[in-house]
Amino acid sequence: MTRTHSHLSLLLGAVSALASLPVAAEPGDLDVSFGIGGIVTTAFGSGNDRGYSLVLQSDGKIVVAGQAAAADFAVARYNPDGTLDTTFNGTGKVTTNIRGTDDNGRGVALQSDGKIVVVGSSSDGGNRSDVTLVRYNTDGTLDTSFGQAGTGKIVTTIAGGSSAGSVAVQADGKIVVAGDAIYSTLDFVVLRYNGDGTLDNSFGVGGLMSTDLSGTHDVMNGMVLQGDGKIVVSGYDSGSRFRVARYNPNG
Repeated sequence: MTRTHSHLSLLLGAVSALASLPVAAEPGDLDVSFGIGGIVTTAFGSGNDRGYSLVLQSDGKIVVAGQAAAADFAVARYNPDGTLDTTFNGTGKVTTNIRGTDDNGRGVALQSDGKIVVVGSSSDGGNRSDVTLVRYNTDGTLDTSFGQAGTGKIVTTIAGGSSAGSVAVQADGKIVVAGDAIYSTLDFVVLRYNGDGTLDNSFGVGGLMSTDLSGTHDVMNGMVLQGDGKIVVSGYDSGSRFRVARYNPNG
């Protein structure tokens, strides 16, 4: 009887030891060291907040850009463990009103100095939207060395209306923005700005290049810079077909 009890104790001890061992994560499992069970939820308002794009800093912090419920540009910065980084605007998040109505941040990029560039669109209060850029300092404040009248914001009016969805920063600090604009149809547009936010006149026509790829509506969705400075833009047309264009460094 004593021997049986001893064997049972050994068995229970072995099971207890196995239960205390960490369970190996399977490929595709959520990373439980991030947020709560691998998930982070952040509210900017009462609801309808949307995160559209993100970029990873060299220190592992995560910058996410999108639109807040109040229809403003929204940016949040997280620590590597998913907690909000309170060194960024005191709360880890910031919202920016552009023109008082429908402002929508869509793309985000980091400069080499850590400043954050967010692009998207803003409404004039009517039916028109325009390409919009906002640049933030590393602490989340607006960069007053950038944009119109030192506001940290730029609104660029193109044709019958436009929006931007992607942004990249060149090694020389120039900012490349891709989107679409309404001409006779919806066309791809690529713009390049100098470091202070003025349009780069050495690119395209006055800093802008527009391209009608299909004769129908061409909607831009993505952009990347090649190592040789060429710019690749992708999207789709009204026939739901892939559309890809590549531009030389001069547009």
